Amino acid sequence: VRDMVAPQTDLDRQIVTTNPSLTAWDGPATGAAGVKATYYRVGLWEEADTVMGDWQMVVASPPVTGATRVHVVIPIVGANGMYHIDWYSIDNDGNVEAMKRNNISLERP
Repeated sequence: VRDMVAPQTDLDRQIVTTNPSLTAWDGPATGAAGVKATYYRVGLWEEADTVMGDWQMVVASPPVTGATRVHVVIPIVGANGMYHIDWYSIDNDGNVEAMKRNNISLERP
């Protein structure tokens, strides 16, 4: 039986002192195919124009099935400030989550 439900991915926190992270999972637990990969891109927030970086892919390793949660750390090498993060995940049956966007405040000590 093919899983027909797209995975879910949420931003763990919006104010961070280290690199932000996402948590992806596929559900419900019964019949879930499992998260195959999470895609994200980051852009420095600017009022006039935000230029987003290239899409990056993180493959679940080791491969997961079912409703196992996958933790993805997003490396930001820039200075403290506001950033946009776009993301979505796909599962092992090819279901694609709708892209989400949120802002984070990077406040390293």
